[in-house]
Amino acid sequence: MSQTTSLTIPLPRHPVPSGLEDVRKAHLDWLHGHGLLASDTATEQYVRSRVADVAAYTDPYSRDLLLSYNVIGWIFLHDDWMDTSAADRMADHAVTAELISILHRPVTPACPVTAAFADLWEQLQAGMSEAWCRRTAWLWQEYFHANLAEAANRRGGSDLTSEEHVWVKDRAVAAHVMYAVAERTGDFEIGADVWHASYLGRLRHHATRHMVLLNDIQSFRCDEADARVNLVSLVMRERGLTFPQAREEVSRDAEWHVHQLCALGTELSSFCDRLQLPATTRENINRHLDSLLCWVRGSYDWYDITCRYSLTESR
Repeated sequence: MSQTTSLTIPLPRHPVPSGLEDVRKAHLDWLHGHGLLASDTATEQYVRSRVADVAAYTDPYSRDLLLSYNVIGWIFLHDDWMDTSAADRMADHAVTAELISILHRPVTPACPVTAAFADLWEQLQAGMSEAWCRRTAWLWQEYFHANLAEAANRRGGSDLTSEEHVWVKDRAVAAHVMYAVAERTGDFEIGADVWHASYLGRLRHHATRHMVLLNDIQSFRCDEADARVNLVSLVMRERGLTFPQAREEVSRDAEWHVHQLCALGTELSSFCDRLQLPATTRENINRHLDSLLCWVRGSYDWYDITCRYSLTESR
């Protein structure tokens, strides 16, 4: 945790899966096959950043690790595309409209970003229920709309508050999409009858908010250099704090959310008892909680090996 001072995680570290070299090679082949890395320089920078390796850290028990890698890699590259296209409002909206259309009907993709997503969406739906597909399509749409909101805010120079910033970023980091992907790669589903329960929603909220705060701590220097909004800078401005003070405050908030997640997790059996859930449903809910914990711990560990937020690499 090179850019934090006291942030700790009360969760055990998970070993990364074996055979990653083969998965990385197949992942790069998939990216190249869809034209997502257009030059040797882009490929070299992508490989150095190890962004897709977040899949190995956050979804270590995936039964389809290549799919996990491809989804993560696509999300990072889509995020970068939205950043670099920030001056082109029409391109943002046209691509986003096409991505959303792909979720609901067959579409002939018009560019590499949408063609790759169409491939991913077809793979993600394989073997999953109609209810899961509808829910996951909705989560993807929330992610796409949040990215549009971020792009519009950058173009318009919106003066967001810290609360407004984290509200948008909760959706723009695609965490909720990845929780659904973990169901697909883990070969289980959370039924619609319990997925919307407030208890599970609170678990997901604390996991997501922790990762949002951690990401803004890690990306602060790059965001500052690129004049992008960042929670640490907003806290500095709103509360009259120095950078170290604001970073510590955001770190404490991040710790609070992970401790809340862990405390709520101990109530899972009681939640299942109250609803008189059958054994299979209980097992799936336990696996859902495990996937949240893996995401929290795994993303924390991944920051130690990625150079994505290095000022040298990001320039």
